[in-house]
Parts: sequence; C-alpha cells; structure tokens
Amino acid sequence: MTEVTKDAKSDEDKARAIFQWVEENVRYVAVELGMSAYQPHSAADVFEKRYGDCKDMANLLKCMLGVAGIKANLALLLAQSEHFPTSKELPSPGQFNHCIAQTVINGKTYWLDATAQLCPFGEIPMGDAGCDALVADPGSIGFQTLPTWPAGTAYSLTDSKVTLDAEGGATATVTVTVHDDAAMGLRGVLKYAKPEDLKQIPDSVAKQISPQAKVTDYKLPDPKDWSPTAVLTISFTAPEWTQKTGNLIILRPQLSQNDPGAGGNPFTKDERKLPFYFTKGPATETKIEITLPKGYVIDSVPQSAT
Repeated sequence: MTEVTKDAKSDEDKARAIFQWVEENVRYVAVELGMSAYQPHSAADVFEKRYGDCKDMANLLKCMLGVAGIKANLALLLAQSEHFPTSKELPSPGQFNHCIAQTVINGKTYWLDATAQLCPFGEIPMGDAGCDALVADPGSIGFQTLPTWPAGTAYSLTDSKVTLDAEGGATATVTVTVHDDAAMGLRGVLKYAKPEDLKQIPDSVAKQISPQAKVTDYKLPDPKDWSPTAVLTISFTAPEWTQKTGNLIILRPQLSQNDPGAGGNPFTKDERKLPFYFTKGPATETKIEITLPKGYVIDSVPQSAT
C-alpha cells in the first residue's frame, strides 16, 4: 500500500493511485458459483491472486482505500438500466447484477468501477451512468443515482480533410476522436493487440472511407493514457475515391448509414397507458473538408436532408 500511494499528496491522489493500481494489476474474472455469486472473496486473497469479479474488485478498493484513511462503501446496481426504474421498496439480490465502490472526498462523490480496467479515475462506464445504486453505508444505507453523461457530449467525431486531384484520386487525413466508453474500447483493443496486428486498425478505418485506400501514416493513442478522450489520426491515398466522367468529377462521400427511424415509430396511438423507456445511443458527428483540384469549381450539390 505504501508503494502504491508513495507519490500521493492528497486523499484524491491516494484514491486515484489505488484505483489505477487495481485496474492495472487485478484481472476481472467472474466465476459465480455458490456463495461466490453473492459474497466477495477476502480483499487479501484478491490482492494476492490478482483476479476477481466485480464485487471482489470493489471490496479490494474499499479495503485499500480504508488502509489509506479514506472511507469507502460498496454499491449494488443493475448495469445498463439508466432508463428503467429500480424497485426501492423491496430490493433483493436478484435485482442487481453489478457491484462497484463509492467514496466521498472533500465533499465530492466518486464512483469507482475497476472492472472497466481502462476507465479514468472520476469517470464511469456507460453501463453505470444514471443507474440507481444501493449504497451499503452502515450509517445511512439507501439508494443513490449515479450521474449521467452530459447531454450533447459527442461520443465520436470523425474529421476528414481531403485533397482531390484532377484524375479523381484523393489524399486524405482523418482524425477520429472518441470519448468515454468508445475511448476505453479503443484503448482496450490497442492494449491487448499483438504488435503486428496494430497496423490493421488504421487500415480498417481508411477502408471504411475508401476500399482502395492505402495508409501512408498514422498515430495511435496511448493505451495507458487515463484521459476520457482518445484520438486516432490516419493519412492515406485513394486513387479512385471519386468517379471521373469527362471533365466532371462526381463525388459521393460516404455518410452515416444509421437511420434513427429504422426501428419504427412507436407513437402511433393517441393515448398510452404505460410509459416508454428509451436507451441512450451514442452520438456521432462527421465532418468532411474537401479541397478541389486547380481549375475545378462546384457544379451542383445535393439538397440538404435531415
């Protein structure tokens, strides 16, 4: 413990160091047989063996924080249930499927889910956001609601800068910025991928934009970076990114295929007796900046569509 928190200058620094140590050194393994489905193993065993399920990791966090002089509690929740109410009158073990830790430092509440393994300290995974959690605080046990992600926060931004040549080919640089769960997912792929497989990541992104794309340069985010944002930059050439017809270059940039109405319209009745619950999907944004070849001008553009 002393080694883990040796550089910490405040309780928040201690909590961050402990949380990151558990994320990096304790492997998430869920084998829920018998009492182990409900009762965590001792913190000493988990610390020694370096693996455990969600309640094992949460209990280890609680105990390590306690040794550092920081009070923490276990919290039970139903992950992925942000938009669904939790019965608070008669809770039962079957009502929950996840366990995390909670602590309050200098009046600020921190929810700690080490099972995500790449989640930054002070952030929460998508599955935990907005859920009702039963906090096992001996002094005031009860439900608390985890914070939701800020409305309007971009989940994914793809910013492409494309220079066309007179033959219809293109040179492009694409910057993909992902946040929160997407950033954790990308870092997870980078962390566990073989070195020879890393090249496939920029190749797959470039080929989504153009099947003939050839990557000329790329920069991957650091999988050990604890910030909530990850940035991937790719430069590539695409000899047939447009269609050349005589003196015309016809450009059909790839746009999102996600149709928000694909699931059908649920509002077909004038009155309803039961409420709807909508899960929050990821927000995406795409920007494309195109530089035309010398001597070319825009002849026509498609009509705006929403």
